[in-house]
Amino acid sequence: MTLTYQEVSRILSILDAAPEKDLDLNIDGLHIVVTSWSQHTHIASSSLDQNQIATVTAEKSTALLPLFHEVSAKYLGYFHANPSSHVGSQVRNQEPIGTISVLGHAAVVVEAPQDGWISDICVNDGDFVEYGQTLAMMTTNRIDAGNGAVKKPF
Repeated sequence: MTLTYQEVSRILSILDAAPEKDLDLNIDGLHIVVTSWSQHTHIASSSLDQNQIATVTAEKSTALLPLFHEVSAKYLGYFHANPSSHVGSQVRNQEPIGTISVLGHAAVVVEAPQDGWISDICVNDGDFVEYGQTLAMMTTNRIDAGNGAVKKPF
């Protein structure tokens, strides 16, 4: 099942607004189970009160959440990714990640909206794309699987 950016945004807004710590959602046939960070976060110091524990847990989970950004088509035409643009590649703000061949015009450059990593290429090279269609997703934070550290771009 492939989710659109709007569907993911809807799911995230439901999760954000939920007062429960654990959720079991069924949305249009999609089953999502979410377990709170606080159940899996161990704080060594027993001197912290509940408010301090909640603050530490919230800060830890916020720092680990990747921030995703959509790269969308500004024109109607055929998308061609740069050979260096692939999932996991690091890009700088306004660096070309591809082009859109617009009929009757020169190719239009598709630029990264900010520094980060490409987390998904949503269309195939040579696909016809429509205005507003999601071409790629980027993340500004990346978790290093080796040590769990949050990496910032550049």
